Amino acid sequence: MSKKTYSVGYQKTPEHTRFKKGKSGNPKGRPKGKKTKSMYEMLVEELDRRYLVNTPDGERYLTAKRMIIKKAVNGGIKGGKDADMLIKLLRYLEKLLNF
Repeated sequence: MSKKTYSVGYQKTPEHTRFKKGKSGNPKGRPKGKKTKSMYEMLVEELDRRYLVNTPDGERYLTAKRMIIKKAVNGGIKGGKDADMLIKLLRYLEKLLNF
């Protein structure tokens, strides 16, 4: 057996570290990218996030969704823009849910 002798250096990698013929240099392939979320999915994710809130009963965890509803209802009781928005929301839900 005769071994080939050649200089190893810039652009001359050793034969034992070169890619083997018939084999891919990247056997697992390109990693799949993350699926981008739609605006709806991002909104739902944020509305379902829980926050620690001080209440008269002590500290509780509430979702952002729950806090928005509480604020709208409290504002609706006091009157103003929140009351108008709450009435529109209730009318929409009545039509949607056939109440």
